[in-house]
Amino acid sequence: MIILLTVGILLVLFSFLFRKKLPPYWGFILVLLIMGFQEGVEGDFMTYKAAYEMIESDHIADARVISSDDEPVMTYLMYLISYLFPYWLYVFIISFFQCFVLYKFVGKYTPKRFGYLAAILFYFTFNMMLLQMKAMRQGLAIEFMVLAFLIADGKRLNWLSPFLVVIAYFTHNSMLVVLPFYLLFVAVVVRQRIKWKKRALMMRDSMEIDGQFHHLSRPRSHAFVVALKRWWNKYNVFPIMMVLIYLLTYFFKITVLNQYLVPLMLMTGGSFNRLSNYAETTNLEESLQTNLFDISPLIVLYDAVIVFLVSSYIRNTGPKMRIFCIISIVAAFGDMLFYGAGAFARMIMYLVVFNLVVYPAVTLDIKKRYGKMWALAFMVFLIGYAVKTSLPWITGMTDDRFGTYRFVFMP
Repeated sequence: MIILLTVGILLVLFSFLFRKKLPPYWGFILVLLIMGFQEGVEGDFMTYKAAYEMIESDHIADARVISSDDEPVMTYLMYLISYLFPYWLYVFIISFFQCFVLYKFVGKYTPKRFGYLAAILFYFTFNMMLLQMKAMRQGLAIEFMVLAFLIADGKRLNWLSPFLVVIAYFTHNSMLVVLPFYLLFVAVVVRQRIKWKKRALMMRDSMEIDGQFHHLSRPRSHAFVVALKRWWNKYNVFPIMMVLIYLLTYFFKITVLNQYLVPLMLMTGGSFNRLSNYAETTNLEESLQTNLFDISPLIVLYDAVIVFLVSSYIRNTGPKMRIFCIISIVAAFGDMLFYGAGAFARMIMYLVVFNLVVYPAVTLDIKKRYGKMWALAFMVFLIGYAVKTSLPWITGMTDDRFGTYRFVFMP
């Protein structure tokens, strides 16, 4: 309890007090300190530790219980590294890769003046660092996908990007959740490159073309479209529409969806064992009567604010960041719909990681439009919510929580 909370407090204080002096990667160094030297974390972490020890003892067939036959990457990665390093060093190598990818991702798409916010949010948001410490295999698949996005946006097309997508699939096939957004992102990148090439070819003739056609007037329909766009932006029609859709979806959840979540989890036990196990610990009729999947109004309010602000920002940014904004909005809907719903909630992990670049960008947009105080208020809102929702897990002393966390080099 003391370690995680103390390091988190230091991360927040130093980030705000020395944000202009500290290098942008320092926050992820603290994250690496916690993830890379973890011990005493129950759950999947201990399962992986037992599997690693089996592999070291040449019992690789027994070790494959950590993943199915169609998800072999984690097992064989353990098999390769176990010849050279003990388990704690294996965990550090995996954690270093994850933190390095996130640092590069944040560094490329996040405004530098608010880059420190990404490390804070990753540290305290429950379904980011804390869950990745437990679900190491899924966390590794997430970072493989993030790296695939990064490489796809390089100077030229690189076959390493789709190769990483394949690797991510064979690490944890739940990465299919983010695959449509990856394909959309690649399509946008390719389209931009085609446009740049066309623009370069047309530059030499642009003056002649302008001279020939500058006298032509635009149709009246164009003026109508421009006026409609101004009205649309002036009155924030799109953000308001998105919030209304969000609230209608929440109403659907509490009136219809909640009563079907537990049966659905039981029915899908074959493919989603985590779902089945989660539901079988509770009496089905009792679960339906006590509204097992009802969520706090705080979560509903938080996600509604996020939907509104990200929807407001989406029109002020470029095509690639718009895709990240769409992912962020979908993550907010998913958080509201499946909060606490076993593996359904864990699949949102693939989406919320993109908040690390969207939220700082939204913060900068708020600062430009409304001033420093509103930007600061938004950061306090983000960090406060992350701490509020993760604190019971950081301080809890039961096996499924992190109060028993200690460094691997501690007695």
